[in-house]
Parts: sequence; C-alpha cells; structure tokens
Amino acid sequence: MGQRAKERKVLENYVRKRRIKVRKINGRTYDEETKAINRMRGMLEDESNQKRAAMMKAMQEENQRLALEKKMREERDKDWNLNKNSEEISRDD
Repeated sequence: MGQRAKERKVLENYVRKRRIKVRKINGRTYDEETKAINRMRGMLEDESNQKRAAMMKAMQEENQRLALEKKMREERDKDWNLNKNSEEISRDD
C-alpha cells in the first residue's frame, strides 16, 4: 500500500470516528434539550393548573358571597314589606 493510500485510510478513519463522536454529542445534546423542554413544560402546566385552581376557588367564594348578599337583601326586603303592610293594616283600624 502506498503512502498516499495509508494517509487516505488514516484520514477516513479519523473522519469516521469524528462523525460518530459528533452524532453521539448531538444525540446527547438533543436528548438533554428534549428533557429540559419537557421539564419546563411540566413546570408551566403545574403553574397553570395551580393558577386555574386558585381562580376557580376565588370565583366560587365570590359566588357564595353574592348568593348570601342576595339572600340577605331578599330577607330585608321581605321584612320591610311585612312591616309596611302591618303599618297599613294598623292605620286602617
């Protein structure tokens, strides 16, 4: 085998090994990036779920407050009407 053929073979071998190494590095980098992205997505989903739950709880509490307020207003109006009717009946006597 000539000198040039040996040099060519050594260079081809080197290039092949470098390509394998680069593929491994790129694959590992891709895997690491994918894991990081999935981890971040999970954290964002958790945060979103927590915010949604807090919002739903706040909305439920507000609805309960409004319902109680309405009930109290209706009772007050009912009492006022009863008193007004009682006064009118008393005056008629």
